[in-house]
Amino acid sequence: MRAVLVLAALLLLLIPLLRLTQGTAAPALADASPAEPRAKQATVHLELLSTRVPFHFELRYLGKVIWQGESMEAQVKKAVAMEFPKEGVDLELKGGWREDGASVAAVKLTVIPSDQQPREKSVWAQKEFDEVLTFQ
Repeated sequence: MRAVLVLAALLLLLIPLLRLTQGTAAPALADASPAEPRAKQATVHLELLSTRVPFHFELRYLGKVIWQGESMEAQVKKAVAMEFPKEGVDLELKGGWREDGASVAAVKLTVIPSDQQPREKSVWAQKEFDEVLTFQ
């Protein structure tokens, strides 16, 4: 008799156990916050100023080259279309000079988002440089 009662109790426990283990897909959260919209493309003016010429450079944003070249002049400028969110951007600046200098040289990158104040950062090196610059 006890065996029958234990078996009945186990069968009754089987029903909720099956519901727990074979649940349906969870419904999407209705109150989840929507993804924040991405910043719109804007015209951003870029300027590079080098203390030694000639120099070569490559500027990357989100892993993509947005400007590259070689210059015989100390200053070069370009306008590019890119996102510039209010949180800022990280730009990777790579480059260098053909010859080793006896002293350290510098490159200044100025970023001017449309309708905003200029922001500038400098990189110092003897021959090659590769820096990530944050502009907010």
